[in-house]
Amino acid sequence: MTSKTRSSQIPVLILLCTVQFMSLLDTSIVQVALPSIQQSFALPNQQLQWVVTAYAVMCGGFLLLGGRLGDLWGRRRMLMCGMVVFTIASALAGLAPGGMILILARALQGVGAAIMLPSVLSLISLIFAEGHERNRALGLLGTISAVGFTSGLILGGLLTATLGWRFIFYVNIPIGLIILVLSPKLLPESTKVKQPLDVLGAITVTGAFVAFLYALTIAGSQGWHSLLTTGLILLSILLFLFFLIIERHTKYPLMSFSIFSQGSFIGAITASLLFGAIMGSSVYLINLYLQNILGYRPLMAAFSFLPQELLTMVAAGFVSRLVSKSGVQLILSAGMISFGLGLWLLTFITPTMGYLYAVLPGTLFIGLGAALVLVSGSIAATAGIHPEQQGLASGLWNTGPQIGTALGIAIVSAVTNLDTNPVQVQVQGSSVSMAESALGVSGFQSAFATAMIFAGIGLCSALLCNRKNKDQSDTARSRPSGHPTKKRSM
Repeated sequence: MTSKTRSSQIPVLILLCTVQFMSLLDTSIVQVALPSIQQSFALPNQQLQWVVTAYAVMCGGFLLLGGRLGDLWGRRRMLMCGMVVFTIASALAGLAPGGMILILARALQGVGAAIMLPSVLSLISLIFAEGHERNRALGLLGTISAVGFTSGLILGGLLTATLGWRFIFYVNIPIGLIILVLSPKLLPESTKVKQPLDVLGAITVTGAFVAFLYALTIAGSQGWHSLLTTGLILLSILLFLFFLIIERHTKYPLMSFSIFSQGSFIGAITASLLFGAIMGSSVYLINLYLQNILGYRPLMAAFSFLPQELLTMVAAGFVSRLVSKSGVQLILSAGMISFGLGLWLLTFITPTMGYLYAVLPGTLFIGLGAALVLVSGSIAATAGIHPEQQGLASGLWNTGPQIGTALGIAIVSAVTNLDTNPVQVQVQGSSVSMAESALGVSGFQSAFATAMIFAGIGLCSALLCNRKNKDQSDTARSRPSGHPTKKRSM
């Protein structure tokens, strides 16, 4: 690639990384603003929780569909459609006269993010040639992905403290409009797959994801044995079974399952799920510890993640070169080991150690692990995938962390009997007595030990990846989803 060509791709990469950053930022940007939102609308805690979870549930539920729509109707088109929905929803959220309108706007934001987010990774995979150039681009994208969540905590706190909570939504509007103006000029349109949308498959798999994420979200407050939680889990299982039957018999499937046999894809997707479980549970637990045990205010707790975020940003810049030299399997394994070491250090926390000794060392290892896993995993997820399946691959890769985060928090909370309601921490976070702290810390120690299991499973998933990240684009073994399948009997 010539230097002129490379320089012309820099604005493209910046635009795509901005889209990625916006969608991930809004996962957490409302967290610190929750007390102000509750005061404005007099929302009860259970309803206030949906200001956070409506976005996550709808985004995670629609990601697979959003990725496949990019394959069928064009990635640039779907990125722009998603940005239109996301920007309008942001305006509605900022102007919301009441809590219900705000929650509905947040749900619409999640749908918009799910439509545009998969196009980011698939466009990078199509624009940048597989190998060193793509690895460098994915390295920058991995940096943005790793810091998006914690940046949301910090930016949300600053905007709420200075301009008011409505500006955490207004800030998306000018950025969204700029992206909509620049996208037709900078982004190429991908080749569209000429086939109809598998409507029944889309409805069943999206419904399955939404129901499952909803169940995980309410399990803490409703209980795992409640009728609503168990009913939603059963509904998600039934819908997914219907999806499998539909995909087996339809002429044009939404998802060709042969994609899982390509390259290192299954290892990469498993790693993305476990990445979400580790990052989601660790950020959640550390935030609880800082506020409930050490007595930090929400904004101060958010800034405590800054060293982890800075290390992730620096480390991610070198990971693509390490992958080119040592291969995906080794770097992904190193990332999971770093996750495990960080979680292990956090099992030694006490009420009297303080942030510097109790939290900082573990979070630095977690930050390093995030850089290693995100960059190497995204490289593995796109290597050797047929161009007509890049949207599907991207949708699956982005769905993993969404489900993993909800699943990780639910598991560590169920095992240790910690409160799973994040709103309670944001609204009522305060210091407690030393006896209560000692009792609570034992729960945190068990929770971090439980999270170490995720890292262990992740290390095993790394072994499913190829030792070397070789170009497999010409040797992809499966028929692309864009080609019709023969009907088969069960």
